[in-house]
Amino acid sequence: MKKLLSLIKATMTDNMSLFKVKSKNKNENAKKLLPIFLFLIICFMMLSYADMLMEELNKVNMTFVGLTIFIFATTIFTLTEGIYKSSNLLFNCKDDNLLLSLPIKKETVFFVRVFKFYVFELLFNTMFLAPSMAAYLRYVKVTPTYYIVSILGLLLFPMIPIVLSCIIGIVISSISSKFKH
Repeated sequence: MKKLLSLIKATMTDNMSLFKVKSKNKNENAKKLLPIFLFLIICFMMLSYADMLMEELNKVNMTFVGLTIFIFATTIFTLTEGIYKSSNLLFNCKDDNLLLSLPIKKETVFFVRVFKFYVFELLFNTMFLAPSMAAYLRYVKVTPTYYIVSILGLLLFPMIPIVLSCIIGIVISSISSKFKH
């Protein structure tokens, strides 16, 4: 268990940024704060769009449609972004030779990579879904079950797009590796 936790800690630092920040400036604080700032700006934009949509849908008493639209759009975003990222996060890691030469089971290494991919997709989904759920709260009086279902939905929602994007990413990676040779 201790090996697994240290392996997770070591692999979670590489290639986990939602935004690629390349700076010629050596200011470490700016490199750390810029992704957080970009994350908050996108969340604010999504909240604004969701609020405008929910306001119009509230007039015709159909706010649930707005939440459904944002869930569907987030699924599409997750699927396309997951296909793009799955190859890098699962198969083309920089530490392949090192990890596979250590006395660690290959299943453990693969589990850590899938866990890393899941956490990345969870952050990506939160950027889009949490603001739309907050806008939904403004127009609809909800029960405490909504909060429980929302938290479970945010945690379990990425599973289907992740599995699909991994399968499509495997197919694309295998096809592209055959065309290299």
